Amino acid sequence: MQTNSDRGYFLNEQTARINQDGVFAGQIQDVYARNDAGTAAGRIKFEAVSSPGGVTARFGIQLSTERGGQYANAGFFMDILPDGQRRTVFDANLIAFTANGGLTYPFRFNGVETYIDTLRLGPGNFLPNSISQSNSGYDPNASSIQFGITTRPGSAVMIFAEFLRRAAICTPARLRRCLAHRSGRHSAARQGRGLLRYSDRQCPVTANTCN
Repeated sequence: MQTNSDRGYFLNEQTARINQDGVFAGQIQDVYARNDAGTAAGRIKFEAVSSPGGVTARFGIQLSTERGGQYANAGFFMDILPDGQRRTVFDANLIAFTANGGLTYPFRFNGVETYIDTLRLGPGNFLPNSISQSNSGYDPNASSIQFGITTRPGSAVMIFAEFLRRAAICTPARLRRCLAHRSGRHSAARQGRGLLRYSDRQCPVTANTCN
């Protein structure tokens, strides 16, 4: 249907083919709408192929919009590959689940990284390297960071944490504690090498000194 520049249609196409390359069957359903506000389109597609190169099947849904020069796409497809692998692919940055009248977005994807805001693990193994890095709630200017873990009785928890500590500012009291802690030749040797210099206003020592 078309009126001036406005246009809308639906299409249902079916194809079946047999030749020396194999057997193909497919079905496509299209919807399309366009006017001055923009363009919207949707497609549902089925395909089945049996050939010397392999046996495959695919089902997919694709949605597209355009408004003011801004394009958006979403969809998913399921297929069985010639090697027997089964795959489901989503084209979306938000995936929602609904249950008991509620709606939640368990994770978000920006094209590079996946974000999980809330994660609760049941009994089982949580393998090393399953999480490579987490900075949730971290404030580099804070003196402490808090986090909590809830477990079930009898379940095991393994935590890998790395803390990077900046040099402490040396007040006179801290400097006295540093010198008292590093008594005898240990302290004298370090002072002689200039590792504790009050004029620098820092104690460039590591680990457990100048606390």
